[in-house]
Amino acid sequence: MVAVHTIRSYLHRSITLAERLEAIASPKGTQRKSTLVGFGFLVRNRRLAQAISQLGSRHSYEKRILIRTMVEIHINYAWIRFKNREFRANRFIKFGPLQQLRILEDLEPSGLMYRDDYCAKLKEFRRKRAKVRHLFRNVNNRGKLKWDRTWASVASLESRLEEVLKSQTGKYDSFLYALYRWFSSAVHGGPTSLDDVLEPDRPLRAKLQPESIPALHGGGR
Repeated sequence: MVAVHTIRSYLHRSITLAERLEAIASPKGTQRKSTLVGFGFLVRNRRLAQAISQLGSRHSYEKRILIRTMVEIHINYAWIRFKNREFRANRFIKFGPLQQLRILEDLEPSGLMYRDDYCAKLKEFRRKRAKVRHLFRNVNNRGKLKWDRTWASVASLESRLEEVLKSQTGKYDSFLYALYRWFSSAVHGGPTSLDDVLEPDRPLRAKLQPESIPALHGGGR
């Protein structure tokens, strides 16, 4: 097993490298859509790594949430770069108005927003969505116009990972996605997350440490 100090050192060196890459890539970040997405993902994962380094071993279980996000970013960027990278990166960047509008439509006027403000926001996001209709509006099999539900033509994260891995090795190794699913229970508050944090005996009490080897999630302190 890799020594804890090695994991901690690797994490800190990765953060330092990311900061150097940001400084190098910053002047070129807007030249291509794929570079912009890559730069944004680099910043996101660097910040996540810094948060992991600050949490310490006491909250190693909560580090799973951050590691899961890093894995998802890695898979999405690998899929964007795999084929038609500028087109895929452009769709990723410009999908925001569709996502924001869908959230707003589901929200409806409430105590958090006056009706006039709500209607104004609807118009704003619909106007922004209209500007990218050439990317996301299509005709369905009934001849009706519909908006894409996601930025990726391959909707499932697992399917995107499978597509990338098969192109590289000719086969699909499910390890990375299995890791992602394992960490997902902590994110979604799934059934196994209760087993993770509660002692199995009675009376009910919380585990002092859900992780069997807490220092492995980013080194810890």
